[in-house]
Amino acid sequence: MVFMRQSGGHSVDFSDWKSAFVNVNTTEDLQTMQEKK
Repeated sequence: MVFMRQSGGHSVDFSDWKSAFVNVNTTEDLQTMQEKK
């Protein structure tokens, strides 16, 4: 979290809105997300 503080970043709590953040690690993940659009 040092980098966030040094670069002016802020933590955001999305715990009440789980669909607000999606982790895309692979091209398959990306393809799946694009198909859901």
